[in-house]
Amino acid sequence: MITSVRKIALLVGATLLLPAAASASDTLSKRLAAMTPADFESRTSIVNDPLEPDLVISTEKAHRGRQPIRDGLADNVYVRALVARDTGAVRFQIWHDIAYWGQRKELYQVNYVAGGALKSDPLAIAAHRADECPFVDEVVYCKLNKTLVFEVSEPVMREIAQQYQPASRDPWSFRFKDRLGRDVTSGIAPAEAAGLLRVLDKVRSAAAQQHASL
Repeated sequence: MITSVRKIALLVGATLLLPAAASASDTLSKRLAAMTPADFESRTSIVNDPLEPDLVISTEKAHRGRQPIRDGLADNVYVRALVARDTGAVRFQIWHDIAYWGQRKELYQVNYVAGGALKSDPLAIAAHRADECPFVDEVVYCKLNKTLVFEVSEPVMREIAQQYQPASRDPWSFRFKDRLGRDVTSGIAPAEAAGLLRVLDKVRSAAAQQHASL
């Protein structure tokens, strides 16, 4: 006989695993869609740690909140620009925390469209974090957590930013590929990429002015 606790866990797991009519892979939340590039710009942080080789520009704290995606939850999604101190070269990263239920996924690659063509890149980071399981004797679905990171070029990041339309709920979408076909599709707000790039452009301008004054 299934206990009431297990029934609840199974129900929650099954509900979150069902494809949503409007998942994060299909549409942005109203709150996120309402944010403008200026909103993201004002909330983007700059970490200038002299003990690290890169200056880090990040939208991690620009917005928070979980959103349903197919096969789980998008716990935290944000973008970063890493500016090398010695050369000024910039690397762009998209960070994605995902929570899901069921069997552990082996996510190894990301697919996205850029320049009108399908791109496939390996993940820079695919780290499995601590599982969260109910403290009961019955076997239940555990919440599995992963952090996924992939890099894109500056032209791709600027292409994402150019897709911004005020109040549009259309994300820039990407798909994490699983070796057993249990893929995860998610996305980011183009306004977020645009806000990050505004901050980066100001950092570059300030660096150029400082260099010219030397």
